[in-house]
Amino acid sequence: FINHLNISIFNGFNLAQKQFDQAIIYTQQKGKAKFSYSLYKDVLSFSTNAILLEDAIKQLNSEASLLNNKDFVKAYETKGKGNDGNFYVNSEGFLAMLSDFFKPNNGLFQTPKNFSSWAAFDLFLKPNNLMLNGFFNTEDSTGLFLNRFRSQKPQSQEILNVLPKNTAFITSYGVSSFKSYYKAYLTELDLTNQKFDYDKQLQALQDSIGILPVEALTEFTENEFGLAVLEPLLSSPQKNALAYFKSVNPEAFLKQISVFANKVDSFEVEDEQLGIFKIKNPNLLKVIYGDAFGIINENFFLTLNGYQIFSNNLTVLKDVAIKYYQGNTLAKDISFNAFQENLGSESNWFLYFNLARSAKLVSEFFNDDADQFLKENDAFFKQFE
Repeated sequence: FINHLNISIFNGFNLAQKQFDQAIIYTQQKGKAKFSYSLYKDVLSFSTNAILLEDAIKQLNSEASLLNNKDFVKAYETKGKGNDGNFYVNSEGFLAMLSDFFKPNNGLFQTPKNFSSWAAFDLFLKPNNLMLNGFFNTEDSTGLFLNRFRSQKPQSQEILNVLPKNTAFITSYGVSSFKSYYKAYLTELDLTNQKFDYDKQLQALQDSIGILPVEALTEFTENEFGLAVLEPLLSSPQKNALAYFKSVNPEAFLKQISVFANKVDSFEVEDEQLGIFKIKNPNLLKVIYGDAFGIINENFFLTLNGYQIFSNNLTVLKDVAIKYYQGNTLAKDISFNAFQENLGSESNWFLYFNLARSAKLVSEFFNDDADQFLKENDAFFKQFE
């Protein structure tokens, strides 16, 4: 197994190895990218920090174990049978490890600072895909991202009937009550000492617009909202980014939001006259829906099939509408439908990343060394949908 890792995964890296406490630690390095790993007592350990790996080996030789950690045990007891393997992830430590490979504040996908406690995954290997089925542990009293969805019923992702086939990335939220979700979001900000900054941004919104626009979005957001990025057609992925929410009453929303939004364009598609509006303040979506939505700051938007679709670019917005009326949507894409057969029909948080369409997106997410590694193995990664 170790030989397979060295040859197949780390081909082109510089390999070093050393003995530590009856185990062998392998270190692969290429530029600033550095990985250490060890297979000891049938446990594969890996880290970007060799000292942490030594601590893991010491742990394996000690009598203490994670089974003394109640949060880990709760996740561990959910492991299934008949699978090809199990993964256990400490979200805080895992996200900290990923930060070594990602650009800080990349804008496209802001990883929640406090995602969950321990998580357990069952691994299933199939001829054409790899599947993970898992459980995330959360606690009521902590400001964890997943607590936003507590008591929220999962929703079907109807936005797939609107987004075009060339969508490369989606992060979509499904909630049965947006008001409850928003209340939980504010609680999370309070528990993680972010509420003061939020209130400052809210006050800045009110000062710039003259009114407090929160209700215009919270009152009219139904059960879906999220972000998407189309296969880059323009100079940067940000120009191809979309934000959206399903509207309870699109006509009433337009009427209420007219106080701080102007109509800037209109065009005809399939005998339908569509209007494009622009919200005056660039930070509105970020304040209501979270930091990740700060990628949309121009705030052009139109109504499409009950959704308010936002973009930084008029051309992209029109292209989405045209493709929708032509039927060129993800829901009608044969390859996506084959992929979707492996997914649940409903979810609270849906994350989709089409690797084959995401060459420019990769540069937005990863730092230079990780980006270079992915580009050198571009042919391999493009085999994955």
